[in-house]
Amino acid sequence: MNILLIRFSSIGDIVQSTCVLDSIKKHYPDSRLWYLTLEAFGPLLENHSRLDEILLLRRDASPRQLLHLAATLRGCNFALVFDLHRSLRSRLICSGMDPRIVYSVRKPYGKRWLLTQWHWDRFPPDWTVQSLFMEPVRRAGIVPVSDPRPRLEVSEREIRLCRRKHRLPDSYQVLVPGAAWSQKIWPASHYAEVIKARPDLQTILLGT
Repeated sequence: MNILLIRFSSIGDIVQSTCVLDSIKKHYPDSRLWYLTLEAFGPLLENHSRLDEILLLRRDASPRQLLHLAATLRGCNFALVFDLHRSLRSRLICSGMDPRIVYSVRKPYGKRWLLTQWHWDRFPPDWTVQSLFMEPVRRAGIVPVSDPRPRLEVSEREIRLCRRKHRLPDSYQVLVPGAAWSQKIWPASHYAEVIKARPDLQTILLGT
């Protein structure tokens, strides 16, 4: 059976969304998992052992191109579709599919607005982005594995090239100090505290 996952952006959310893969694969061990994302983020997933197909979409794809892609995907006979983005773009992709097979995330728009605009936290204490992505998987009748975690996989060749190019030590931590929205950007002082807390690790900063 073919199962499609959709998440177009951004880096952090795509990484977090991989927490659902082990649960889906355990429940449907013979399934083929397809992941649809934007071209820019395809390299994040290309070595993931749980994914069988990675579909890439241009960021500037027109509505006509989206409709063409939607028609193509309808011909792939997906048994399940997990819309982990629930954007206008992903809804358009899913619009012609059987609604009984499509499971979408339920974004907490109100709680998120209160938190980012007024710093009023109405989220449950145990809420995480991973729980947001796991919720539609649960609704599809899939029982999560005991410890669902996001995971990326990097080839040995990439590791060797990166170590040689950047002279990486054996132990290090990586920080990505940025966000698409100004309200979501962590203060620089917080990153400094993280760095100071682990003086035994070299810190690598990623970003534009």
